[in-house]
Amino acid sequence: MTPPFFFLLLGAAIFAIETVAIQWNIRAFGGASASTGAALLAFFAGSGLGYLYYSRRALRLNSKFIISLVLSLLWLPIVYKLLDSADFIHRNSGFTLKVLLSIFATFPAYFTFSAFFPAASKLLDGKSTTSLYAWNTAGTLAGVILASFVLPPIAGYRLIYLASSALLLCGAIYLSVNSRNESLKVLSARAPLPARNILIAAFISGTAGILYETVLIRQMAVATDNTAYSFGSVTFFYILFAALASALIARLPSKVLSAKPFFPLSATTAALGILYSATIFISETNGLATVVIDNSAGPFSSLLFALKIFWPSLIPITLVFPQIIRSAPAGSGGFVLAANMTGGAAGALLGGFILIPNAGLWGMTLVAALLYPLLTYIYGRGNRWNLTAAASIVILLFIKPWNFPKITPDAISAGMKGAPQLIDVKEGRYGIVSVVSFGGNKTLWLNSSYVLGGNRSPSDDRRLGFLPSLLAKEHKDAAVIGIATGISLSGLMPFNWHNINGVEIVPEIVEMAKLHFAEDNNNALTKQSVETAIEDGRHFLKGKRQAYDLIVSDLFIPWQEGSAALYSVEHFHGIKNSLKEDGLFMLWLPMYELTHEEFTLILRTLCAEFPIVSIWQNGFSSKAPVVGLCASLSKLNSELISNNFGLITDSTSSDQIRRHPAALFARCIGVANQYSVGTSPINTLDKPILGFWAAKADRKLLIDDRYIHELSMLSNGAIMTDAFTTWTTEMELWRKAGVSMTLSVYELLNGNREAAYSHFDSYKNAMPQSLQRP
Repeated sequence: MTPPFFFLLLGAAIFAIETVAIQWNIRAFGGASASTGAALLAFFAGSGLGYLYYSRRALRLNSKFIISLVLSLLWLPIVYKLLDSADFIHRNSGFTLKVLLSIFATFPAYFTFSAFFPAASKLLDGKSTTSLYAWNTAGTLAGVILASFVLPPIAGYRLIYLASSALLLCGAIYLSVNSRNESLKVLSARAPLPARNILIAAFISGTAGILYETVLIRQMAVATDNTAYSFGSVTFFYILFAALASALIARLPSKVLSAKPFFPLSATTAALGILYSATIFISETNGLATVVIDNSAGPFSSLLFALKIFWPSLIPITLVFPQIIRSAPAGSGGFVLAANMTGGAAGALLGGFILIPNAGLWGMTLVAALLYPLLTYIYGRGNRWNLTAAASIVILLFIKPWNFPKITPDAISAGMKGAPQLIDVKEGRYGIVSVVSFGGNKTLWLNSSYVLGGNRSPSDDRRLGFLPSLLAKEHKDAAVIGIATGISLSGLMPFNWHNINGVEIVPEIVEMAKLHFAEDNNNALTKQSVETAIEDGRHFLKGKRQAYDLIVSDLFIPWQEGSAALYSVEHFHGIKNSLKEDGLFMLWLPMYELTHEEFTLILRTLCAEFPIVSIWQNGFSSKAPVVGLCASLSKLNSELISNNFGLITDSTSSDQIRRHPAALFARCIGVANQYSVGTSPINTLDKPILGFWAAKADRKLLIDDRYIHELSMLSNGAIMTDAFTTWTTEMELWRKAGVSMTLSVYELLNGNREAAYSHFDSYKNAMPQSLQRP
């Protein structure tokens, strides 16, 4: 096996492991750019110090190295298992503790991996070292495709990690066996130390490059709602251009590279290209309002979108470091990579933890761009290039990127009418949170395109908490996963729950809910009985060590990074363990964001943990249907549900469901356990199929006729005694009436007035006289 081919495989294996670590980070953090920042920080810090360590000493890849490699590969999943499952971590869920543990898990592995490149670079001259770097980068590109797009929904992250670990171990054994050859005796020689300006330039290049990669990942998160493909799309093109640039620099004649203008032009163009890509991003998203993606590209639509935006910046950026490593003395590639990787760790620290909450997206962009004129000054070698660096700084500041839009609200994507008015906006680790008014109706946004809720129809939102409260046996302890505007949580308040835990992962959302939606949520978030927690819902339940009578899961968009975990069988198992013996779990689903296959996947996954799952609809609309899955270990007590109406403290409400059991049972559709879900796979943390399915473009969502078809399959022939202790003829009439009402609304919106009135008569005749309207 030749060194170039070996390093192609090595690059693929190491990046696959890094991708798995990032996904395990997302699982531990519940999402956020900080999870990517922590993984990148550990990768570059471990690799940088490893390159430095192995470049400064005699190196032989012997049995001791193989043992250390095996131990580090075993160590990484063990610590992540602890991070994901240890109760004491979630009871003391400090953000810093999770960051430190994630670094603690991956640092030894990345430190050990770094031994390979110095070993080979000592065998080759400077030009071949650059070529070797190109092969390694090309292998990394293969790892991007396999670990980010192809293998996770097929094989799962655990199998990817095992296969990559085996590949690295085979490579270590191969080098260990061949280290006795005469050609490898040079491994025992000390590497020469490059000039200071080369090391400084390599460090700054790493800082700027990884800081800008964090910017790109954040832009993709804003543009595509942070899908499972966001990180892979950015990394794919970053590494693709890096591989091509490295191959180009390796083959250019020395006299071309030694010409003074080549490097300064690359660095200056990189600085300007960063802001130019930012302007393309703003233009393509209509000011961060909407994203137009070519649906015909299917799952790779985000790749094409990323290429269209980022190529002007990535081409010059990736030309910078290969020139630096090419100019280093022969055999000193390990030192240069050490400096570059250490700079990458600094960039990850800046981008993932310091600049995001303080400078925001465009502040990070400006800092990354300003680092490249600094490179021109350090490495450009000439007064006129110093003037070029100064001129590019003036241009960057003149453009004023800090004034770029954080959000441009779009009435169409919000489903609203009227001109938008931005009321408030904040940036944090999890994205851009904003409050926008449309003709007096306030909406809460995350990342400019995902509407968390609003006050246009508060009764519909309150029903998400009110309906499951009617089904609960006791009203002592409840948990609501996902606070958003707080209106859904306020639906629990009429039942005087003793204790309500509201869990929200984005702190800025809770701030906005308290500040701008207090009147709409009846000040629920400031009530003495309500305790809010800033935490991932899955981890909160693990660390709380409390049994609940009711757990409500608010609407979560399945394609968002981290959201698939809230539909996993492990999460449902944790919820089952957090419920009292007669407790209930209500999982609300945005059917308008799901396909038939995705809905079936969720059903089967939930039924794998709960023997009884009844299906409810929040409203009668087929345009934006919301369905709730009520999971329990025992049947629902029909008489108790009727008695719960006597507990309501605001029975004068105009919402029919608050005034009579008939309106409640008209929301019941059927029983999930009778639905044919046996052929559907199960969504797990290791194999988050839902996240990859839902991130695809051009999906056939369950709206209009597709939802009506799904409703018919769920309701026809339902045997309700499988979910209820008793089910009377009158209750069955109410259930069928509710389905008829949905059909009536559907037919009316489609202009079929005769069919609509026929369905409405069926609904009206089943209702008690007190609920019928003239």
